Amino acid sequence: MATDDSSLEMLTTTEMMRLLKIKSRTTIRKLVQSGDLPAYRVARDLRFKRKEVEAYLERNRVKP
Repeated sequence: MATDDSSLEMLTTTEMMRLLKIKSRTTIRKLVQSGDLPAYRVARDLRFKRKEVEAYLERNRVKP
């Protein structure tokens, strides 16, 4: 069974802030706590799968 490494790519909270152009970690935490943005706890840190972040962005796209 072949695995697609891109589907396993994980982002840190700092990388998420940069990607989404958000200045507050609190905003990221609120998205996770509300269940809007899936996250994984690794030790004391959060990690995010890039594919799930892309799906979140697509779900929240503003349609004309």
